[in-house]
Amino acid sequence: MKEITTRYIFLLVSFFLIFHLSNGQPLADLNYSEIEISEYEIPNAQGTIALEMAYAKHQIFNPEVWEAVSDRSEVFAVDLVFTKYPRKKHDWITDYDYLLNTRIQNLMALIPSLKDNSEVNWRFVLQNKCVKEPEAEVMFHGAVVHYKKVEAQIITTSLDSQEIVKEEDKIALPPLKVTKKQPEPTDGEKYRYMGFYDVDKMLKGKLPIKDSLIFHIFNRHPLWDNMLVVSDWTASMYVYGTQAVMWQKENLNENKIGNFVFFNDGNKKHNDKKMPGKTGGIYSVKANNMEKVIKTMRKVMDKGQGGDREENDIEALKYGIKKYDNAEEIILIADNKSELRDIGLVKELDKPVRIIICGTSALASVHEDYIRLAMETKGSIHTLTSDYNDLHKLNEGETVFIEDVKYKLENHQLVMISDLMD
Repeated sequence: MKEITTRYIFLLVSFFLIFHLSNGQPLADLNYSEIEISEYEIPNAQGTIALEMAYAKHQIFNPEVWEAVSDRSEVFAVDLVFTKYPRKKHDWITDYDYLLNTRIQNLMALIPSLKDNSEVNWRFVLQNKCVKEPEAEVMFHGAVVHYKKVEAQIITTSLDSQEIVKEEDKIALPPLKVTKKQPEPTDGEKYRYMGFYDVDKMLKGKLPIKDSLIFHIFNRHPLWDNMLVVSDWTASMYVYGTQAVMWQKENLNENKIGNFVFFNDGNKKHNDKKMPGKTGGIYSVKANNMEKVIKTMRKVMDKGQGGDREENDIEALKYGIKKYDNAEEIILIADNKSELRDIGLVKELDKPVRIIICGTSALASVHEDYIRLAMETKGSIHTLTSDYNDLHKLNEGETVFIEDVKYKLENHQLVMISDLMD
């Protein structure tokens, strides 16, 4: 499917090139190539500027960036960057031929020399990291222009005198300044106080999802089958459990997820009444009936009220494994900011647990309770970009990096021996 989709995109790009600009010059005359990458990084280099355009738009938002350097600048390459979304051709609703054609026209209107210079190297860059429209919307769209400064020509007058190039015209431009942005909040932080109305909007695709963590992990593990998905269904975790249900809805015919278990850490029980293994607030539902799944989600949400940071993950896992003992894969959607109230019961689990870590950031390492859970059940840990399998096979004294944090196995436990790397 990926090969077919890529071919559609490239055929589409090639199709764009038959269109003509208003001055009659065929776009097919462009010296172009096509590449597909995960995500484009804007070069922070002298002689490079980024002209921004929005997702599915052709206007240039910051033409002043080129105007500031246009004097005696010669463009030799242009990267036109967009996203490979939607992935399926029948889902396209944007008039892409018009969009790309107009983007190129706007670039040539801003930089007229592009019209007459067939030596400029054009690259059409497809970013394929996005699997949902909200992800595509926040990625860079536009043109990255590579240029070089040219010296003024020496002009000979009738008196054989010469105009001397000014020294200041030979001075190279300083590197582009990049302002370091503060880390954006995770989806869990952004939607921490969402209600069921927001969950319903998200299920219908009307509320944007930024990281699509669950989609990424499920999509890169196509061999996971007959899954039991046990999801923390408290406050900041609504967005991630909802993603799992959305993924199931999109893949309903494949029967990848067999059953869901949602837990809210004790319904409305007072914190001092929550005992390890006896906290409650655990509900299950078969995954093949979307109406019942959504009703269960709402029920668990209505009966819960949050409370302390500790959660009853082990209790929920035990409940699900006992009820659905034929499950082939046990998946825990876990809140990295929460401790496990019942971690002492981990030895009572008799199946490997694959733990999806939610709510991580550049400033937070994976919680030690989940590392222990993965090791003692011979399971695994999964983040947005990485999978950590076979941690239980480490030998005493051996080290391993988990999300840029170094750990060492000491007395059968992984101990952090370095902070987050810069």
